[in-house]
Amino acid sequence: MSIKHLSASSIDTFQRCQLQWYHRYVLGERQPPSIALVQGGSVHKSAEYEYEYKIETHEDAPLDECLDVARDTFELEAEQVEDWEGTKPSAVLDETVNLARLYREELAPAVMPVKDAPFSRMLFSNLDSVPIIISVITADG
Repeated sequence: MSIKHLSASSIDTFQRCQLQWYHRYVLGERQPPSIALVQGGSVHKSAEYEYEYKIETHEDAPLDECLDVARDTFELEAEQVEDWEGTKPSAVLDETVNLARLYREELAPAVMPVKDAPFSRMLFSNLDSVPIIISVITADG
């Protein structure tokens, strides 16, 4: 078994259900994304854009650009959602954009990343050395 990257979500999946983890990460069987996954990924992409912009300019990214990233990511990924669990995609999109706005306006201004995050390595009892990505390193560590 060769795993090249271990994400927080894959660790969470392993802790919840080792069989599901095996099917997804070892056999490569993909399931359609959930609403929460699409929403969280869209907000994450927006935050990632903010920090990349900040690394280059030492200023916060324009709010409208961050919201566009969240919106565009959501619209692209939402096409894969099979079960909207009785919710309207437009309502989830609005909520996603509001979450990205909240993050950008309230949390992002307090963080000044100093460089792209390096890969770290972590050892697990059943796996070889696996790279773990640290999303942001700030000036105070």
